[in-house]
Amino acid sequence: MRADLPIHYYNPELPPEWLQQHCPVDPWYSRLLEIDYSIIRKPDSDILIPVSLFDSNLHDHTGLTRNDPDHWHQKYYSSLLANIGRLGELNGDVAVEMFVDPLLAPMVLDSITDDRVNFHVMKHTAVGATGMFWRFLVSDIVGARRCRAAVEMDIDMDWRDFFPMLTDYFPVSPVFYPRGEKALRVYPGAEPQKYTPVCAGLFSYRMRDVSFNVAEMVCRYWNYCNNLLSVIEPKNEFNMPFTGHPCGFGNTWNFYGNDERFLCKILYYVLRRTACLHFLMKREDMDNPLEAEKADMEFTRAHGGNVYGI
Repeated sequence: MRADLPIHYYNPELPPEWLQQHCPVDPWYSRLLEIDYSIIRKPDSDILIPVSLFDSNLHDHTGLTRNDPDHWHQKYYSSLLANIGRLGELNGDVAVEMFVDPLLAPMVLDSITDDRVNFHVMKHTAVGATGMFWRFLVSDIVGARRCRAAVEMDIDMDWRDFFPMLTDYFPVSPVFYPRGEKALRVYPGAEPQKYTPVCAGLFSYRMRDVSFNVAEMVCRYWNYCNNLLSVIEPKNEFNMPFTGHPCGFGNTWNFYGNDERFLCKILYYVLRRTACLHFLMKREDMDNPLEAEKADMEFTRAHGGNVYGI
């Protein structure tokens, strides 16, 4: 792993080659990323919006707890249906790649009939937050289909608010943080405001720029989280334990935030080092960036990427 640059303070780098050497693929992890079958209604689209749909409590390690049904339907399913209904308002040739928990497949396949939605029904139900990783599998499964870009947006967002930004500055990772004294500070016993250079629910990229098999790399990363992270990762305030997070926020393999740490420690560096992921922040904050933002901006520019203000 690498921890020698300022940006590494917030997310130590896990190069794919390092993970391949030190973290084997465990079949128990692999099964959680296997697709049972796919239904492809729109095979060729310029832009894909990958989404995960499952119903596991993101704060339960056992994976046995479901969400409150009313809350889940309102926050996730109803929001997703509304976004699908508004696909025609997004500019460009767009399709949705939906990775579906097998427990939800009968309901979903029966109720979503839009021919711009493709389905990938998983073999196994999510264990805790593992379903959040499914949407990243899109670069593994596209194959010979003519699809250029992936635009990642959470299903409980209004996609109309973010899609133009993610396509106008494509490929891009926006960072919008609160300003002032409390920005990115850590408080005892509370969840840290950890810097996130690539947000799991808000970035865009070319699928051909992902230089590794995502399913394999996720399995190696989960191995790292469970066997090496607490031993070798440099200690700082962002990986100190707090309630429910023994290795710091997002570092538990099937807990909320782990998908984002995967992106920040692995995919972020792969894309930034090849100038395949630009930086975007509020224009008004560019003259006085937080230290973490400054490190991110410098790293982006050093590898040929663009820094934008909006």
